[in-house]
Amino acid sequence: MKIQLFIILNLLSPLCFSGQIPADTDLLQSKIPYQVRFDNALLEYKSLKEQSSIKQLVDLHNKISDIVIDIHVNREDIKEPLWRKSYKELGVYIGHYGSIAYYDKLLAEAHRLNPNSSLRRFTLYSTIFSQYKSHSWTALPNIKAAELYLKEFPKGPYAWKVHEALGYFYYDLFKVLRDVLLDKKYKQKAGELPVDCYNDYILNKSYPAQYKASGLKATWHFKKSISLFPEIKTIDEVNEALKQIAHPELWGGSWYYCAD
Repeated sequence: MKIQLFIILNLLSPLCFSGQIPADTDLLQSKIPYQVRFDNALLEYKSLKEQSSIKQLVDLHNKISDIVIDIHVNREDIKEPLWRKSYKELGVYIGHYGSIAYYDKLLAEAHRLNPNSSLRRFTLYSTIFSQYKSHSWTALPNIKAAELYLKEFPKGPYAWKVHEALGYFYYDLFKVLRDVLLDKKYKQKAGELPVDCYNDYILNKSYPAQYKASGLKATWHFKKSISLFPEIKTIDEVNEALKQIAHPELWGGSWYYCAD
């Protein structure tokens, strides 16, 4: 039965290199339980392990990413337990606050097969968080790798995701500097988060100037992300971040990256 369902789903899910599933397929997929989608992705991955191609790995990466984004946007992981240990093989894990996350494992595998393949515009994205086994809340993006991706592929399939990642990076830095300027709680204490995470990016010369610049950079990257992909599923969160940058005095100090 699982094999039959796996075959049916693959007929319904054409190769998708934009990073998103077409609207009609997306509607069909949304009616399939998340665990069934994960189970079928795992079956597909196991079938590829001996002779996987970069193209197949990128396609499967997109499918897994779509499942995780759907769960996150709909907050389904809060409503019911969706986790199975077998999903670790896909690079899917339990993240911050018990949410289900994915660290681009298959995309990284594709990049290792050939970092200069004809699909580099997809696989290069994996280098932005390649030093971690997760890429949210506990880790900063590799800024140089992110900038390299945008330099090589300013309109690449994941360019909007890179802009979003950089938007959150500068958004966090903006809030750290805000609290430093307000002298709220950050006194550069040893081991204190998130200042330690951002020490390499904070210049002691001019906090006010860097604070302003960080807000401007975050705003630019967020808006660029939206312009490249207006249908972004996390648009509500991005718009919330833009509101907080516009009115920093009204908001608290939670961070996207480097949370404790």
